[in-house]
Amino acid sequence: MVWAALACLGVPIWLLAGILAALLWNRSQFKKQDGVFPAKLRLESGSFHSFSEKLASVYCVWVHDVLLVHKGIGLVSTLPVPVAAAGERKHLGDKTMYFSFRLDDGSILQMSGFGEDEALAQGPFLKNFTPETEPG
Repeated sequence: MVWAALACLGVPIWLLAGILAALLWNRSQFKKQDGVFPAKLRLESGSFHSFSEKLASVYCVWVHDVLLVHKGIGLVSTLPVPVAAAGERKHLGDKTMYFSFRLDDGSILQMSGFGEDEALAQGPFLKNFTPETEPG
C-alpha cells in the first residue's frame, strides 16, 4: 500500500522534474544564439505591458528596431518592444551604465546590466544616443 502511494506521488514529481529540465534546456539553448544579451529593464515613464518601475532581469535580442524581451525560468515568455528612438546614455559608476529608449507609445524604458555587450545592447541605435553623461 505504501508503494502504491509513493508511485502515485512519484509520477507527478517526475513529470515536474522533466518539465523543469526542458525549460532549463530551452533557456541554455536560447542564450547561446548570436545577438542575445542579458539586461535589466525597468519602465522610467509611461506604461507598457508587463513592465514596471522595478528592475527585471531578462534576456534580449534586437530584430531591426524591435527589442525582443525573453523572461521567465525557461525564457518562454517573449514580449516584442517596438522602439522609436534612442534616449540618453549615462554612467552609474565605474563600469555600470544605462541606456534609455523611447517606445512607440511614448513610454521610456531603461536598460542596464548588459555587461560586456554594450554595443549589442544599443542595437540599431548605436550611433543615435545623446552624448555620454559622466558621473558627477
